[in-house]
Amino acid sequence: MDEPAPAHAPHPAIFLVLYLPWGISLGYFSVTLGYLNAQAGVSTVAIAGVVSLFVGMGVWQILWSPLVDTVLSYRLWYLLAAVSLGFGLAATGIVRPSPAAMGWLRLLAVLVGAAATLTSVTAAGLMARGTPVANQGRAGGWSQVGGLGGTGLGGGGGLWIATHVAVPWLSAVVLGAACAATVGALLFLPEPDHSHRHAGALVSLRNVARETWGMVRSRRGALAMFLMILPLGSAGASGLWSAVAGDWHASADLVSLVSGVGGGVASAVGCFAGGYLCDVIDRKAGYVLPGVLMALCALAMAAAAKTPLSFTLFTLLYAGINGMVFGACYAVVLEASGVVAAAAKCNLLISLCNIPIAGMTAFDGWLQTGWGSNAMLIGEAILGLLAATVFAAISFGSRQRVLIATADLN
Repeated sequence: MDEPAPAHAPHPAIFLVLYLPWGISLGYFSVTLGYLNAQAGVSTVAIAGVVSLFVGMGVWQILWSPLVDTVLSYRLWYLLAAVSLGFGLAATGIVRPSPAAMGWLRLLAVLVGAAATLTSVTAAGLMARGTPVANQGRAGGWSQVGGLGGTGLGGGGGLWIATHVAVPWLSAVVLGAACAATVGALLFLPEPDHSHRHAGALVSLRNVARETWGMVRSRRGALAMFLMILPLGSAGASGLWSAVAGDWHASADLVSLVSGVGGGVASAVGCFAGGYLCDVIDRKAGYVLPGVLMALCALAMAAAAKTPLSFTLFTLLYAGINGMVFGACYAVVLEASGVVAAAAKCNLLISLCNIPIAGMTAFDGWLQTGWGSNAMLIGEAILGLLAATVFAAISFGSRQRVLIATADLN
């Protein structure tokens, strides 16, 4: 049985800091390393494969999230993950961009991605246990300001350092140190009470499994799970902007600007908007709406002229909408998961969310390599609009069945 989240909770800005490591490392792999490897002659599909491996580790986090609810404290798990992530990210500076080095880069994408997901697993548990129900949208928005803002920092900031400083490994070391430094936020968060735990680890795991199964069986949980696996607002193109920027005649400095400070600001605004929207309207509707807007943005970008100005405007708009999607996503996750065994339940949903993100990145890379950037944008938009239509139909149908069953009981 779920226990209520505390009435008095820390300001949700603390979750911005806890989600920075995931965003910084994703931005570094997708933007900084994407651009450097594209300049070194690596194909877009190979770059997309590395980014997909990194993002895909979010799918596998379902395997270790129950352990976070079973042994050790949330705070200790986060400390271990953030420090490991910092060292792993710094190690990528050893790999020189080239087609021959892609095997090493793929291995590092898996290792760093696993550590990054562990930071988000523990951050989700701390957020679920420390957020009143009425503020779940705002907490989700703040957390994704960290995630997506961190992507801008890791991508734009990392690329600026890599292209303006003679030391090739400096950007990896600086960003790795930034990830490790986020452990300071733990000083402002108390460790929650883990009432579901037992002296025996296996009994605790069974309690976690029982709580998670209860969420899966509920209508709210089932709809949230279905929504997470749909290719709606998956933003696959965001991991490939640096690799395809040449089609819009965008320079390295422009890519750095729109993927860094500009993209970070746009994403932050979007995260706040999406999170606050989900505290006002139905949270699932608050997720679907920006997903549809993202599809329309991709279609408009495909139709517009291929100029640096067009690249700037549409990538910033895309980043803002992406922020709305992620802020709303975490609001849906928090609503569906409750607080008991929060790390396992939240990250079951989040791991499902990473399936279409990783798949869309690979799909976009395949479309772009074979048919160009317009095909990439149009293909992504079509899948997004179809997904929104399917979810609306399923949600409406399930609601009608619940209403009919209730009427029969009365």
